[in-house]
Amino acid sequence: MHTHGPRQVNSQLKTNVRQTRRALRIVTRINVAALLGSIAIVASCASTPPEPRPQVVDKGALIDESESGNVILYVSNQSYTLSPVDISVSIDDQPLLSAEFRVVDQHNYVRYQFDWTPGVYVLRATSEKGSVFLEQTVEIADQAWGFVGFWYDPPRQQEKVFTVFFQDEPIGFR
Repeated sequence: MHTHGPRQVNSQLKTNVRQTRRALRIVTRINVAALLGSIAIVASCASTPPEPRPQVVDKGALIDESESGNVILYVSNQSYTLSPVDISVSIDDQPLLSAEFRVVDQHNYVRYQFDWTPGVYVLRATSEKGSVFLEQTVEIADQAWGFVGFWYDPPRQQEKVFTVFFQDEPIGFR
């Protein structure tokens, strides 16, 4: 059995303490550097206000919107190929809106709110640039949420199309 004298143990302890302190200084420097980097990133974000997300060149409501309106209509361009694209929507031949819609990240839904009398209507969505239109009958009860979307994604989808739907509860976009 090999035993160490008190001097050897004391010397080894001092070496271990020095190595531990050196390692702690390195870890502390790394943590301080990371903290300062994080503070710099947060400070730069806080000092520069985010740019507003472009929705449309001009929202283009052709009739007055109503904050208490019973119809909420979302309009969206879902095509990276045609962006911006012109979209016009009318109801029973009365123009509602006409605007240029950007695709942004395909999660760009421009919200309109109108006051419509309950009933059955013919909605028409058109796009000159997209060379497409859709006429669809929609029924509005007391309250409705609707969507008009333009889609074109070549080469997977060769046709330019509109989709329109209305429902009696809020639309949950993802």
